[in-house]
Amino acid sequence: MNAAAEVQTRLEKLRQSVNRLDASALLVTTPANVRYLSRFSSPDDGAVLVTATGATLLTDARYKAQAAEEAS
Repeated sequence: MNAAAEVQTRLEKLRQSVNRLDASALLVTTPANVRYLSRFSSPDDGAVLVTATGATLLTDARYKAQAAEEAS
């Protein structure tokens, strides 16, 4: 399994857990977990918002190109 597919599998498992808890979203801010869920190599400067239907990497404009490349 390639890295992108692994991340999608991780996110799907987490989305299932969020749904079971009847939560609308989960904001992941711990750097190790941000990297695990996004492959973003500057996890101290990012967060991942996980919802029932998707996930979004949040970071500031300094990392726009880096985030697009690594988290796609």
